[in-house]
Amino acid sequence: MSLLLVSYLFHHLNRVEEGVRRVNQSLSDRTAELAALNSIGKEVSSSLDPAMVSAVVARHCRQVFPSGTFFIAMSDPEKHEIISRFVYRDEGLRAEERLPVGRGFVDWTLRTLRPLMIHDLLAEGRNLPFPPITHDPTIRSILMVPLVVERKATGVMGVVESAAGKFDIDRLSVLTTIAQQAAVAIENARHYQLATRDQLTGLYLRHHFLQRLADERTRAQRYRTPFGVLMLDLDSFKEINDRHGHNIGDRFLRLAADAIGQSLRGSDIACRWGGDEFCVLLPLVDVEAARATAERIRQGIQALSLSLPGIRATASVGVATYPTDFDGNVEDLVKRADQAMYRAKGEGKDRVAVYSLQRSEKVPVTEPVIPQSG
Repeated sequence: MSLLLVSYLFHHLNRVEEGVRRVNQSLSDRTAELAALNSIGKEVSSSLDPAMVSAVVARHCRQVFPSGTFFIAMSDPEKHEIISRFVYRDEGLRAEERLPVGRGFVDWTLRTLRPLMIHDLLAEGRNLPFPPITHDPTIRSILMVPLVVERKATGVMGVVESAAGKFDIDRLSVLTTIAQQAAVAIENARHYQLATRDQLTGLYLRHHFLQRLADERTRAQRYRTPFGVLMLDLDSFKEINDRHGHNIGDRFLRLAADAIGQSLRGSDIACRWGGDEFCVLLPLVDVEAARATAERIRQGIQALSLSLPGIRATASVGVATYPTDFDGNVEDLVKRADQAMYRAKGEGKDRVAVYSLQRSEKVPVTEPVIPQSG
């Protein structure tokens, strides 16, 4: 009798211990979920870059879904097209052409505005209202929710696993809550980019650049620090456009913008000034550092000839610096960089000219029309 009692108590204690272990794991999961939700809410509200918002969401979702592949896809609600994709695999978030899941999953979620949870794709695939096509044949568990703003789908967010039965209603609820936060933050960032970024090159628009330039001048005056301004023009762009067509011309502009960006620091600001002209703000640099950056950009543009068969890609760059070339007006500082750029063109193109080193020379100047910054 005593042995039976001991055996019963032993099994009962095992069940109780297992129950406590499950409760502790559940509490740990809920704590991680709440921490992720709190962190996402704080961080995404301070970012105005859709890719950065996606990276923040992906990083914190990794805490909640540590072994899955996480993805975000943004769509154009008017054209019903996926316009950008970010997939978190292994160590980080990457822009990828293909999502782990096929168009059927994404289209259904965007169209119905409903979440999707699949416990085992092998068992449930034939009963789905769309073709169960994935770009990774090992996928078994799928969790996907729409990103919805004002009752319109702006994208999808999801997690996939190679093992079956990885998700439950609690995980779906957490992902839905995260998606609600992310959808608003991503949409706000997209609207900000439309207002401040050139849609062809991704660089800042002129009015935003001038505001940042005015801010830098205020900071430089307060702390007595230098900064530089570069004005850059793609040599012979009109001839390239006329001879090879606008598609090649647009590609040249995009590649040039990328080359400029690759030559800059994180604190530097580049804008598309208009047409084939670009302007760059270089905080905390003197004339020699500004000239060195201009030369890197010139060489980067020159290297594009390898990517554009039949085209000789070159650029003329003008440099002006604060306080050396400053007379009380930031717009005049831009004009002086512009004058130096035209001097570079007049001297044979594909070169860098510094305003302060040659300002005694008289050269024809075509001054750009500069709007007043608000």
